[in-house]
Parts: sequence; C-alpha cells; structure tokens
Amino acid sequence: RMVLRGVKTSPLVRVPGCVANVQIRITLLPITTSTTGEDDSAEFEEESESKLLYVPGKNEKDDANQYRVLLDGEADALVSRGLLALLSHVVSRPDVRANDILELDATSVARRLGLDTLLSPGRNDGLASMVQVMQHQIKQLVSFSPLLQDTNHHIDKSKATQ
Repeated sequence: RMVLRGVKTSPLVRVPGCVANVQIRITLLPITTSTTGEDDSAEFEEESESKLLYVPGKNEKDDANQYRVLLDGEADALVSRGLLALLSHVVSRPDVRANDILELDATSVARRLGLDTLLSPGRNDGLASMVQVMQHQIKQLVSFSPLLQDTNHHIDKSKATQ
C-alpha cells in the first residue's frame, strides 16, 4: 500500500464570470525527498521511503513553493472544457509549483498562451476567472484553512500503476 501524506484538496468550486458552468478543484501535492536525499516530485511514494520537506515559510508564497499543483474540474460547454484541460495541462506539470501560479497575472494568461486573439472577450474573462479561483484556492490550502481537506491519501499500489 502506498501513502501520500500532506495532500491538500479544495472542494469543487464554481468559477464566476465564465460563459459556461465551470467548476474547478485544486490538489496540492507536497514536495518529497527519498531517504537517499534526492528531490522527488513523484505523486506516489512508499510510506517508509519518503519524508516531507515541508518547512513553514515566512509567508504564503514561501509555503506555496513546497507544493506541486493538480487542477481538475468540469465544464458544461465544449470550449470551456477545452480551456480547463489546457490550463490543467500547463499548471499540473511536475516543474510548476503553487508559488508559480500565485505569481501569475490572471488577465495575461490567455495572451501568454497565444489565445487572446482567438477567444471572445467573454472566454478571455472566463479563463482569467479560472486562474483567479485557482489562486484563491491555493492561498486557502496553503494557509491551512479548516474549511478545506488536509488528508492522507491511501492508494492501492496495483491501481496506481494502471
């Protein structure tokens, strides 16, 4: 059995300002290190072979640098679902830390992705709203808000490799 300790998951939250009904959820994965001292951002670790590197920072952004981000959600419109998938792909990469997302200018994301001229103003605003909701959820999770879940996720090793 594998255990991932220190995972923080937000509830599914509706994104205001989107043309469609869009809901997102953030999961923060703590950065871990193996007993050999190598940094490891893998999602799954043997319980006895890893320890958390988390050391409380001086502020929210320092704390946010201790986590990787996974974004998931749902949308009832095809274009919004595609934007959510694209955003998830970008922010859920192993080299992206929660701090990186907190530093984003939400209104410039569409331009940075090369989508600002392809999307309607409403879709551009919706994408910016998705980023703002992500940032808000990360801040809540990092500050250990009691309204959000702080859980140990137990994963059946046979299912984790599927």
